[in-house]
Amino acid sequence: MHDVDSEYFEEAEYTGPSKSEKKRQVQALQQLGEELVKLSEPQLASFDLPRELYQAVVEAKRLQHKHAAFKRQRQFIGKLMRQIDVAPIQQALAALEKKHNADSAAFHRSEQWRERLLTDSAALSEFIGQYPQTDRQHLRQLLQKAQRKQQGNAGKGAARTLFRFLHEVIEKPE
Repeated sequence: MHDVDSEYFEEAEYTGPSKSEKKRQVQALQQLGEELVKLSEPQLASFDLPRELYQAVVEAKRLQHKHAAFKRQRQFIGKLMRQIDVAPIQQALAALEKKHNADSAAFHRSEQWRERLLTDSAALSEFIGQYPQTDRQHLRQLLQKAQRKQQGNAGKGAARTLFRFLHEVIEKPE
């Protein structure tokens, strides 16, 4: 009798994903749907989503502050996403994230350069060496104006203008 039971269990062995794995997959699709909901309208329009999924995401944007309704809509989005290939959506979201990270890094570099240029006189030649396309005269004028304003505590307008110029140079090195 013992041999019969072991044969039964060997034949009945299930090789597909476990129930827990299926739940994780469903949650991952719902999370991917939430990432779509966080996008702006132009970003969302740039994705090539099936019409029904696009409309469900737009509806979820509207329901974001209604907890129960948003939860149901999120589940519906997950259900729709199980019917399509989500790899292109994941790639597009990853590309957006990469662009966002690059923009943030450029922003922080601009802030750091502004602070260095305002406090260290040797930083100017280092900046020009690193970004040779810089309009040197304009940079010196902006820097002098920002330093005068900083010494007189006359506001942050000149420092902002300097930041914008630096950010433009750093963001578009040619």
